[in-house]
Amino acid sequence: MNLLRAVLAAALLSLCAPGCGPAAPKERSLDEAAARLALAEALDSWKAGRPHSDPSEEEPALRVADEDWLAGARLLDYRILSGDHVVGATLACPVALVLAGPDGRRVERQVTYAVATDPAPSVIRQD
Repeated sequence: MNLLRAVLAAALLSLCAPGCGPAAPKERSLDEAAARLALAEALDSWKAGRPHSDPSEEEPALRVADEDWLAGARLLDYRILSGDHVVGATLACPVALVLAGPDGRRVERQVTYAVATDPAPSVIRQD
């Protein structure tokens, strides 16, 4: 009986031993210069009239999420504003957009993009 208890205790201890469980998730990093460059590349692509999927064909793939671009709005101009700041593993970047909607009307918007660089560059509009 004591041998059984000793075996069970050893089994329990081995399950609780540090380093035996799953690895902790890797903390994401942020390269602020690369994030600013990724944002400019995405917006330049949109302004040039390229389709929403175009930046994702580059290496490494740049993932972009913007509902106006996806809906077919044209980007006439943009200005990256001052005041970007780090939020976790992303850079929050305020941008002034000048859009032309499907009806041709000119619309100005101030939006914020969350830009990440790890594991791959991504530009996601936050409204």
